[in-house]
Amino acid sequence: MKNKEWKVYYNNIIGQKIAYRKNDNGDMDVWTEDKTHYNNKEVEIIKKHGKYDNTVHIIKRMFYGEITE
Repeated sequence: MKNKEWKVYYNNIIGQKIAYRKNDNGDMDVWTEDKTHYNNKEVEIIKKHGKYDNTVHIIKRMFYGEITE
């Protein structure tokens, strides 16, 4: 098995801790302190655009949505 160690940091944009790791498939597994999950596709979109707004996080959390392009 690959290293599944979680790494945690505080994200100033959303004002909470984020835990992340790479899963067995090599995809990112990201959870926020308020239990919002970001899948690999969403992480790639955020990286691609280089920006992230707290409003996006709030809407995703409220509607259990998925970030798309």
